[in-house]
Amino acid sequence: MALTCGCGATEKVTEGYASRRRVFCGNCKQLLQRPEGATGTAPVASSARGGAQGRRPPSRAAGTGFGKAAAPEGPLPAHTQRMFDFERHVVAIAFWYRLGGVLAAVGAFILVALIGPIALIVLPLAAVPYLLGHGLSRYLPAARWLVVAISILSLARTAFAIHAGESSLLEAGLSIGWDAAVLAVLASASAGHVFSADYRDVVRRSAGVQVAWWTSPFFYLPAGLALLGLLAAASFVASALL
Repeated sequence: MALTCGCGATEKVTEGYASRRRVFCGNCKQLLQRPEGATGTAPVASSARGGAQGRRPPSRAAGTGFGKAAAPEGPLPAHTQRMFDFERHVVAIAFWYRLGGVLAAVGAFILVALIGPIALIVLPLAAVPYLLGHGLSRYLPAARWLVVAISILSLARTAFAIHAGESSLLEAGLSIGWDAAVLAVLASASAGHVFSADYRDVVRRSAGVQVAWWTSPFFYLPAGLALLGLLAAASFVASALL
């Protein structure tokens, strides 16, 4: 659900979260929603589902001035302290690592069917990217630095392949672009904050708020390129069969 403040800002929370905790505007700190059964002045907010929920009269408290909201009671909700715009990039990167692990596991089982149980030795390797993705989505520092190291090694490998003439410009460009973008996110100062223990505690306290990772270019750009590749492959196969 979305709660809109009188200042124009919008806070998106789940109904379960809003029923248990107070929701404040991240812009002006106005109380938008009280938990069910809580007493006190009605909040100033309108819901995207339920419409207007009432108006709080202007505050005349000392130091606030007529028409300005008084400071909210108690600490701000944890979700107002989160960097959602940055988190979505991290979780999108984690998605691709997890997907890579799943695809590697499927490939390992296919090898088992083709060449026998000896191919099971590949299965633990398939778990590595999945675990890295899981660690990134939980903002664990070890996963962050391992992915940073992998990206640096990948850049070095691509540079060597270009020098040796073993890589096409398209392949090299895509690889360099991805690795450089991942490094720009995970080696940044913002990543240092998001992957800290204090921030993970904030995330745990606002677990009901979902990160819109699918809106990150780290998701939709690779997904679009993958879709184009599949369509091109399907077109090639169809033309070869006809």
